[in-house]
Amino acid sequence: MEIKHECAFEAMLLELADLYGVPLPTKTACGLWWAVLEPYPWGLVEQALKDHVACCKFFPRPADVVERLNAQDGRPSPDEAWAVALQAMDESATVVWCQEITAAWGIARPVMDTGDQIGARRTFLDAYTRLVAEARRRLVPAVWSASLGADAGRRQQALEAAVSAGRIERKRAQALLGSSRGAATEANLGRTLGRLSGNVSLMPNLEAGTARRFVNAMQVGLKRAAQQQAATQQARQADAADRRQAERTRQAAELDRLQVLADRQAVTGESSA
Repeated sequence: MEIKHECAFEAMLLELADLYGVPLPTKTACGLWWAVLEPYPWGLVEQALKDHVACCKFFPRPADVVERLNAQDGRPSPDEAWAVALQAMDESATVVWCQEITAAWGIARPVMDTGDQIGARRTFLDAYTRLVAEARRRLVPAVWSASLGADAGRRQQALEAAVSAGRIERKRAQALLGSSRGAATEANLGRTLGRLSGNVSLMPNLEAGTARRFVNAMQVGLKRAAQQQAATQQARQADAADRRQAERTRQAAELDRLQVLADRQAVTGESSA
């Protein structure tokens, strides 16, 4: 924020102190406040302070304001993000999600594919929380993408809802709906990765560093999926080998039993003779 914003912030902080009936903050305290909030746009800081006044009876602390600033970036809560990610299991559904949901789902999907939904949810929540915290620490804005499903009606509903929520621009939604194949072709990343491998259409202005992190996260998810598939195949092969060995052992035992029976009959026949 600019110097004029620093002055406006200090003036507002003094007004808040007077409003809440607390001692005026010292110059040092104002400096600490400013060090925490200076990276954020002044308009967002001002709105966060006003929201605090409207909702809280106590004088704000920097952490209170940062929490409200984080809530303004539009990223869903972890539980809401999980509900969005689950929609990706339905190939007919169109999913509009931010890059942190996409990356966390790429990490959790291999666990889900094993049938462990509880473990997949825990993996997703941990990854999503970590990714969001890092993005917010770096003040990276939420970037939304659309993973287009096969159902045209649901596709239109999902995109219209995303426009209403301010997650994508109407022009962008119209371009997606107007695509003959129902998917944008603007980015190789979107063409090659998708939900895990094919049909995500990225929104514009995705910075290169964020894209690389996204690719890395998705590659990790794909690698884990391949490892899990290989482990499952090995387990199946080992199980089949065990069954074959058990059958051979059973057959050998049966042959031994028949041989013993034949020997006994032979001995009995000789004795009778």
